[in-house]
Amino acid sequence: MLVRDGRDAVISYYHWLCNFSDLSIDLDEFLRDGGGHTSKPPAQEWADFYDGWCSYLNSDSTCVVRFEDMRNNPLEEIQRFCAFLGVSRPVDSILAAIDECSYSSMRAKEKEAVSESNSGEAMIMRRGEVGEWRSVLQGESLERFDHQAGAVLARLGY
Repeated sequence: MLVRDGRDAVISYYHWLCNFSDLSIDLDEFLRDGGGHTSKPPAQEWADFYDGWCSYLNSDSTCVVRFEDMRNNPLEEIQRFCAFLGVSRPVDSILAAIDECSYSSMRAKEKEAVSESNSGEAMIMRRGEVGEWRSVLQGESLERFDHQAGAVLARLGY
């Protein structure tokens, strides 16, 4: 199960909607009700989705892969995942895949694709930051998020 800290995931989703839909409200408003793009507040949507998947966490057939761990320790995380799957890959092969799929590589590929199309579209690859929520969510918004999704965040190690 691939998971990203819900606080960062919802912020990323907000920016994606601002770029690729008709969403034109600020982040605090979006966190309150989703601006018509979610049936529940976004934090609750995130929590409900992962809460459903959490029922499988005690299974031997489940491996949790956290976005943040992949960003911070990609080689170790991919080796752990390969071991879980029962496959073996040479370290140089894994390192090449990490390089090919790095944020900077994927961002460059997206820039090339967008410039080739001359469409002037917004970019999907925004920042890929870990912990951006710490500088964005404050006060009531953070309290609301913690109230709606805190238990699931904790269950997933956040």
